[in-house]
Amino acid sequence: MHLTTEEIIRFAMIDQINEETVALAKKVNSHIAVCDACLEKVQAYQAVQEALARTKVRPGGDGDKEIDR
Repeated sequence: MHLTTEEIIRFAMIDQINEETVALAKKVNSHIAVCDACLEKVQAYQAVQEALARTKVRPGGDGDKEIDR
């Protein structure tokens, strides 16, 4: 059985360590070790998270937002 989209997103967004996130990380890591399809999905969600983390939004001179990449 494949990982659910919710599990993949929660895994990609882990920002703290607790019993729940450790259990999720163990489940995801053991599954993606043998499932290339889920590994690709996890990598894609992680890439999105990393891109969002690098994106800075700041107010522009006219009230619009500028996006730095």
